[in-house]
Amino acid sequence: MKFKKILTKSLIALCAISMVALVVVIFAGCSNSGLYNENYNNYKIEIEYNDENKTLLCSEVLSYKNNTDTTLNFVCLNLYPNAFREESISPPVSLANQHKAYPNGKSYGNITINGVSVLQSTATYCNSFGITQPTYSEIAEFIKTGAMQNDEYFIGGEDENILYIIFKNPLYPDERREIEINFEVVLPNINHRFGYGENTVNLANFYPIACVYQEGDFVKELYHYNGDPFFSDMANYNVTLTCPSNFVVSSTGSQINQTQDEKTSTYEYCANSVRDFAIVLSSEFTKISKTVGKTEIVYYYFSDTDPNQSLKISAKALSFFNETIGIYPYSTLSVVEANFVHGGMEFPNLIYISNDVTDRTTYNQVIVHEIAHQWWYNLVGSSAFDYGWLDEGLTEYSTALFFEQHEEYDISFDKLISNAYSSFSLFVTLYQNVYGEVDTSMNRPLDEYGSEQEYVYIAYVKGLLLFDSLREILGEKTFNKCLKNYFEEYKFQNVTPSHLIASFEKTSNVSLESYFEAWINGDVILVK
Repeated sequence: MKFKKILTKSLIALCAISMVALVVVIFAGCSNSGLYNENYNNYKIEIEYNDENKTLLCSEVLSYKNNTDTTLNFVCLNLYPNAFREESISPPVSLANQHKAYPNGKSYGNITINGVSVLQSTATYCNSFGITQPTYSEIAEFIKTGAMQNDEYFIGGEDENILYIIFKNPLYPDERREIEINFEVVLPNINHRFGYGENTVNLANFYPIACVYQEGDFVKELYHYNGDPFFSDMANYNVTLTCPSNFVVSSTGSQINQTQDEKTSTYEYCANSVRDFAIVLSSEFTKISKTVGKTEIVYYYFSDTDPNQSLKISAKALSFFNETIGIYPYSTLSVVEANFVHGGMEFPNLIYISNDVTDRTTYNQVIVHEIAHQWWYNLVGSSAFDYGWLDEGLTEYSTALFFEQHEEYDISFDKLISNAYSSFSLFVTLYQNVYGEVDTSMNRPLDEYGSEQEYVYIAYVKGLLLFDSLREILGEKTFNKCLKNYFEEYKFQNVTPSHLIASFEKTSNVSLESYFEAWINGDVILVK
């Protein structure tokens, strides 16, 4: 028996070594391979897009690395497309935006898991849990019963939004395990991050992505129409997409291969050290490009009447943030005009700019804001569900700093700040008049905001004012140094507000905890 256990452990170790070797081969061809991190999860995803029925047929091989100090009996993955189901309890769009999001009427999508394998052995679908969110101890007890003959999986979460994969043999710290998932995605007809519109097919948050593990559990938040309900770790990606050959494709990462036949084109992309992976397809795209440093910026558009202006400000924004915050480490940045319900959206190496933004001044602001997110979301990550202001407030203020130094765009920094003060004061007054009170605390999860407007005023507007007030206190030179040091200290990591506060205190040598507490808890009184 003892020999059998030793042999089993040896075979598992050999499989793990082989897996690492395979992963190195898969990711060796990436043009930004210097960013490959062997401690990250690795995703190899193959996608076939069917334009007639608007579906994706996919396979995903996830090389999952246990970076915790805990032995894991299971892992959890987010299934974001299930928020777009007709039965979803947390709809992806607010009532106020439904007409804009669904111009052709309500439409639904979903993700179906067709099979799961662990270490190339087929996992069994598990129906042993009557509850949708078993605790770690409940799963551990289930494993102890000895009823498991194979690795098992099931769909759980509050809204069929989590894929649970239970290991027959535990995954120890620093070990890897290869998980293969075969799945199919139905795209809704919706102008959103995920779905298809009149001009673009937007493929974001479409695949099973590992939940972040922190404080002894996996983070399993519901999708929400407020803000960006996402939280993920850095990872390495190798993605292959097959689609009709009339489509032009923009994506996260760098294209490393392309093949074509009479009807279809197949593209291979590699992206190392990114937070997730997104793709936009269109048969109407025209593209232009410009190089800034070692980064090629490509602008994809279908209705922009002044594309050169859009590319020009994109290049200026990248240059400015390189100098003001820290160097953008990737070789590509795609700026994409897309069918999208809001103004814009950020993804690693790729941003959406909504074609509904027809005012040039606003279009410029959206471009700069979304590019700033490459630093405050992708490179320095945080839970956008729990701390929306942490990336949105700093991104909004970084955008204002750009226009402070680029007066040619006729967007006054002083006016941006004064408008933020007056609009926030008006928001507070209106809420007090209507509801009798107003909650201006900032550390709130998305589902605790009463409306999108409330979220925007707290995360964006008050967040901007927090950082502007901080710059006045510290002085411009010290504040800029704090930004650079915060980025340098936490790039490629996940942070909470306490990390930002500690970093700014260390750099400025000023005690800032009470300052931040007053702003975050809603105690500060704004007078301008």
